[in-house]
Parts: sequence; C-alpha cells; structure tokens
Amino acid sequence: MRFWNDTPLPAAMIPNAEEDDRVTAIFLAAITYRIAGGRLALAPAQRPLLLDPELPYPHDGMLQKSVASVCATGFVYPKEARAREATAVLRVGDRDAAIVAYGPRVWQRALGGGLTPSAPLAFERVEMSWQNAYGGVVQEPARVVRLDEEDGGGEAFLPEHEGGYPHNFEGKGFATDAARALDRPLPQLEHPEQLIRRWDDRPEPVCFAPYPLWGGLRAASVWHDQQFDPGGTSKLTSRAAPRTTFDAIPPGTRIALFGMRPGGEALVFEAPAPPVAVAVAVGGTSERIVPALDAVDIDAEAAEVRLLWRMSVSYGLVQLEHRRARLEATEDFPRG
Repeated sequence: MRFWNDTPLPAAMIPNAEEDDRVTAIFLAAITYRIAGGRLALAPAQRPLLLDPELPYPHDGMLQKSVASVCATGFVYPKEARAREATAVLRVGDRDAAIVAYGPRVWQRALGGGLTPSAPLAFERVEMSWQNAYGGVVQEPARVVRLDEEDGGGEAFLPEHEGGYPHNFEGKGFATDAARALDRPLPQLEHPEQLIRRWDDRPEPVCFAPYPLWGGLRAASVWHDQQFDPGGTSKLTSRAAPRTTFDAIPPGTRIALFGMRPGGEALVFEAPAPPVAVAVAVGGTSERIVPALDAVDIDAEAAEVRLLWRMSVSYGLVQLEHRRARLEATEDFPRG
C-alpha cells in the first residue's frame, strides 16, 4: 500500500502480515500542543513519532494495542518553598491518580527496636521517574536453602545472585532483610493509600512517567483470580502503568495535572476531536477511517502535550490490485 501524508504532522504507516494472505496496516499521527489557560494551541515545534524499538517503554508502533495511555514527565513541586512533602494528581475524566512525593529519607534505628523512616529532608522538586518509586534490585549472598518436601526435601546451595522487585526493578526501597535496609534510601514517590511504614512493606510502585516494558504491573492486565485472561493482552503495550491506562479517552474528556508546575499552576485541557483521518482505497472499494486517541504524553516542564492518534485497516493481498492511503486534515485540525 502506498501512503501519502497531506498534513504537517509526523505520521507513518506500519504494515503487518497476518494469516491467510492478509495485511493489517496501522496508521499513526502525532500532534503537539501547548497547554495554556485551560486550552490547547498548536505548538510551533512538533514532536516526532516514537518508533525506536530500543526504547525502554512501549513505542508508538506497538501492533497489539487498543487502549489509551496518559503519562506525565517532569517534577513534583511543593506548594511552599523547601517543603518536605508534596502531592501530584493526574485527573482523567472522573478518575484521579495521586502520588505523594517526599524529600530524601533513609531507614534508621527506631527507639523501640526495628527500623523506621527518617524525617524527609526539605526539597525544591522531585523528579517524576520510576527510579524514585518503590522497587529496586539487591545483591543476595550465597547461602544454603532447605527444599520443600514436594521438591525432594534436603538442602541446596544457592549461589550469589541478584534479586529485585518485579513491579519496578528501577526503583529504590526494596530490601530482603532489615540489616541491609539500614541507612538505605526510601522511595520518594509513594501511593497515598499504601504509605511505607515497615522495611518489608511491598506497596504498589507509582509514577506518571512511561512504565518500563518489562514491569510486572503489566501482568495485572492478563492475570485475574489465578487465571490468564487473554482479553487483556491489548493493555500489555500501554505506555502508562495500569493506574493511568484507559479503555478509551473520548473527545471532550477533561484532563488535569496538579502539583507538577512551580507555584501551584495546574495544566488543564480537554481531549480534542481527531484532527486527521485516513482515506483508504483498496481495489474498487474506499473508506475514510477516523482515528482513536492512543497516547497522551504530557511534558509538565514545557507545558506541552503530545497526542498520538491511531487507526488501522485490514485487506487481502490481491495481485496487481491498487492500494492507496492518504492522511488528511479534518475540520477539527487546529489552525494557526
């Protein structure tokens, strides 16, 4: 299929061969807006499509995907200078996701024994990154372990190895024994309903940045009540963690980000109607395909948002058949 882009937006067609001599072509278009005064305005510089397969999180061209993600990068800012705690909230429609940010803390000895978090230090801002969320990797020493009876009983030698928190290998705060947790840092981004109290707490790691492709939280999309659910496979390639992944984001949905701009400024806008459509002609048939909103990527520092639109068409391979696709602006394409 030949593809033309009649818009100034970054766009691409990605064909994918399937069974029975059929092809599914995915069409992608990205548009970047400035966010100001509760409205969107076309940004002078349009951000490119993210098609590098080496990215640590799902890229734009993932084939199996039928959900919408909302991500936000930047920093959490306190309402007052040099505060010790702050909150960021991402609101999509009537659904809120909140994150509590803390200044640096470590595990210290408690008066009654055990460990307790130290008081957080004052901070100017905390980066919204999975490195600041709960998780991490630890080096486990070599040891002898006792086998369960179903494994034959007895003992086995376990060599030195790495162990980690599968929901977020990039984070901090994970420990496997109290002695090695002492003086080690706690996460700076926490779930407000799962605040860490003990060194062996295992909370859900939270962050609004794109979620690593190998993150264990993705299993929640396909694993329910100890059974595999194939209906959730399209959610596995969402750019966001499950908390900010949605079945769909219709035009007019209000999206608001609080706590990630200096001075308490909020970033607020409504999801626009599709600015583009694809006119497809295969043989003697033609159709006009309107895309769905696939990803919302907010850059809080720049006060910009990149919206990714996705649409697809399937067709059979017929010898000498003409196949054409053209990306066109709709009446909702922003002007100026």
